[in-house]
Amino acid sequence: MFLEEHPNIFDVIRVRVSGVVQPFSPVYIHLGGEINFRVESTDGTSSSDQTAGNSQVMWSSSNPSVLTIDSMSGRAMGTREGKADVLLSNHHNAASIVHVNKVAFAQLDQKSQLIINTDG
Repeated sequence: MFLEEHPNIFDVIRVRVSGVVQPFSPVYIHLGGEINFRVESTDGTSSSDQTAGNSQVMWSSSNPSVLTIDSMSGRAMGTREGKADVLLSNHHNAASIVHVNKVAFAQLDQKSQLIINTDG
C-alpha cells in the first residue's frame, strides 16, 4: 500500500492464507450435477481429512433450493437453476459461488476433452 500523493511512502502487509476452498469460485454445474467441495492447504496438501468428521466445520448453501450440500462432507448437488454461495463455517470462513444451469445439449470436444454447452 502507498499514499497516492506520496508513492515513495509505502507499507507492506503480509497476509497468511492457510487454506482455500476447491474448486475455485465461480463454479458452474448442470441441473442434477454433483460436486465435492474441499479445503486445500496453501502448501498443496488437502485438508479434507481435517474437515471431514469435524463437528466445528460445517458446509452450507446460501440457497438450499438451488444447491443442497452435505454439511459434513461438502458434497453438493444442483437441484434448481440459480446461484448459491457455498460457505465453510470454521476459522477459515471460506466461500465459493456456484451457478446451476439447465443444459439441453452439450458435446465433448475430442481434442481438449472439454464439454461444450451449445445451448442457444
